[in-house]
Amino acid sequence: MDRPLATAPLLLALLVFAPTGAPARAQDAAETSPSMQRTARSLYEDGVRAARARQWPEALDAFERSYALYPRPITLMNLAGAQRQTGRLVAASESYRRFLRDASERERSDYGAAIESALAAIDAQIAHATLRVDGLTSADRVQLDGEALDAHALGTEIALDPGEHRVVVARAEQTLLDHPFTLREGERAEVALEIPRAPVREPVPAPAEVAQTAVPAPPTTIPALHTEPASHDDPTPWIIVGVSAGVVAIGVAILVGVLVSEGSGGQLPPGTEPPIRL
Repeated sequence: MDRPLATAPLLLALLVFAPTGAPARAQDAAETSPSMQRTARSLYEDGVRAARARQWPEALDAFERSYALYPRPITLMNLAGAQRQTGRLVAASESYRRFLRDASERERSDYGAAIESALAAIDAQIAHATLRVDGLTSADRVQLDGEALDAHALGTEIALDPGEHRVVVARAEQTLLDHPFTLREGERAEVALEIPRAPVREPVPAPAEVAQTAVPAPPTTIPALHTEPASHDDPTPWIIVGVSAGVVAIGVAILVGVLVSEGSGGQLPPGTEPPIRL
């Protein structure tokens, strides 16, 4: 939410560009050309106009660019005010503290008390979170709000702006964990997370084991053969009957011959072969 300019004495510096203000470091002044100083002045004035119109995102961008070109403490103080107005409380707190380190004695005398008051209010609004992630390995990467998070920061309080945040844990190209969370102004929370374990896969049996444990196939039923009834015109039965009758007739004839031969004293007429005994 925008704060009225009249209720923030610290932002009165937005109304004036101080051309006689010294840069944060003498080396910065030596390395900044007059052309870049002029560009920084123009950006600063853009930031002042945007702040008067309460266009804080535009003011923030202008002050950031101006300070990057020519790091003057007065610009840093106005940058901190824009950061505060856009909800970047942690960045605003750091910018105000840097102003107190880099400002001249006169600037600290003029704005120091207002900055100390602003810092107390901002620090009360900043939220804190303690992140704990179980199951991490040395190959895992942890990100907080899209920025890499050093593993040494886990388990300790981290100052964060109120609002929505996100923790992501990745291993190689795989995202193991993606956890969003929200913090209120001044809240101190502990976010405890655990990397899900990979499912245990059952071992695949060897081919021989598969053959042993294979389910037997159901027995195959062979259909009964279907035979056509014999036709009345089929001559096969008559052939069989004729052959049988012939064999019987031959046997009877041989038996009669044997009996006749024995009745005649066993002598056969001349030129007659003896009968075969069966």
